Amino acid sequence: MIKLEQELTRSRTFGRVITLLMIRAAKRNEGNLSRWAPEVRRLLRPVDLIALYDPSALLVALVEMGTHGGQTLLKRFLQSQDKENFDLRLGIATFPDHGVSADELIEAVRTAAQRTTAKEPILFANSVSYGRVDPQNKAQWYSAQNG
Repeated sequence: MIKLEQELTRSRTFGRVITLLMIRAAKRNEGNLSRWAPEVRRLLRPVDLIALYDPSALLVALVEMGTHGGQTLLKRFLQSQDKENFDLRLGIATFPDHGVSADELIEAVRTAAQRTTAKEPILFANSVSYGRVDPQNKAQWYSAQNG
């Protein structure tokens, strides 16, 4: 969480985006991370962050990568997981569209991942209620973060 906060500060300062993914097993008791987490790690860049969220889910922060790049990575991952027959669900949230703090982004991506189904295994988070926050406008960011 500390590294994610540091990346968010950097992204806010330089007007960059971060895409946060939650990759989880469709059924908690069937999602052995050791079977599919190495493939996720293999597809990531050295600057990206990966963390265990719970025994069946990973959080991945794609630094300076918007939703298009995140979707490309997800497609590559899903193609590789088809061969292995993993049943995974993926939530996607971006800074600053879906949250301006680590807690907001994690909550947004967790909610998106929980809403996934077999028909819709990938879902984007809903936008936060205050709309898009300009990362260069610190006054707007602080007011959005503090209500």
